[in-house]
Amino acid sequence: MNVATDTGVNILDLILTRDDDVSSRLVSQVAVASVCFFDYHLVTCRLGVPPTPPDPVSYSFRQLRRMDTAAFRWDVLNSRLFQSEMTDANEYAELFDSKVQRVLDAHVPLQCRRRRQGQHDIRQLSDEARQAKKLRRRLERRYRRMRLESDRRAYR
Repeated sequence: MNVATDTGVNILDLILTRDDDVSSRLVSQVAVASVCFFDYHLVTCRLGVPPTPPDPVSYSFRQLRRMDTAAFRWDVLNSRLFQSEMTDANEYAELFDSKVQRVLDAHVPLQCRRRRQGQHDIRQLSDEARQAKKLRRRLERRYRRMRLESDRRAYR
């Protein structure tokens, strides 16, 4: 830095790089800006390091809203689940799992997708902050659906 970064004349901040051609591209657009009510100034710069791309996330889902529930119900009722007279609970649970899985695959197949992990990842937030965001989103949806003044005040 070659500019004072506080209200006095002291230069307190350093950005250290090697003195070669690579480091001249590493740090650029260095600027010092005054920030109201503080003794120190804001130092900004652009770093020539590309951001690491987020890892894609794989997920699977079924489009249950598009399922014909009457046909699904008919297939389940006509499966071996209601025709079997098993007495062992574990065997019946395995049968139930396999038959329902088969009927679901026939009506709404499992789909797999990949997406980038977005910038709005909230894993770094505390539990209280997550709950506050969740509540605000819920209040916003309610206000947009109902259009009541009381809901708007609660949302804002």
